[in-house]
Amino acid sequence: MRKVFLVFAGLLLVAVIAQFYLATFGAFERPLPEPGTGAIVPHAMNGTTVIPILSLLTTIIAAVARAGRRLIVLSAVPLVVVIGQLFVIFPLVELTGSTMERTNTGGHIVFGFHAILGVLMLGAVVTLFQEARALARAGTVAPVAEPHTGV
Repeated sequence: MRKVFLVFAGLLLVAVIAQFYLATFGAFERPLPEPGTGAIVPHAMNGTTVIPILSLLTTIIAAVARAGRRLIVLSAVPLVVVIGQLFVIFPLVELTGSTMERTNTGGHIVFGFHAILGVLMLGAVVTLFQEARALARAGTVAPVAEPHTGV
């Protein structure tokens, strides 16, 4: 099961790296397309569909593989980041008065966190892959911490 976990961690890493690549399609497309169309669509689809699904599956597989709390949490980071993007960052950008057709300085400042969260996601997934690979090579199950009895 640890090898399956490693495969899913690898797929998640590829999806996150692809997300950065796909972002450049929309960022540099000229002339600017109509909102919701154009080259940014693959970035949006990967970020709202592929990454969350892979993150959820990787988290479940990490738990089944008894990979340990740290790897389970790292597996869930991309899903949590996507939820943060969709339900915190994007609504905050709208609250600044920015729209798909016209942005303002406040929207740019808030939207900058979209990139920062993406870098956080990449760091978590790189660490996840490295540790999943080490776990698969070791062939051992991570020890489960004993509950603290207070004695």
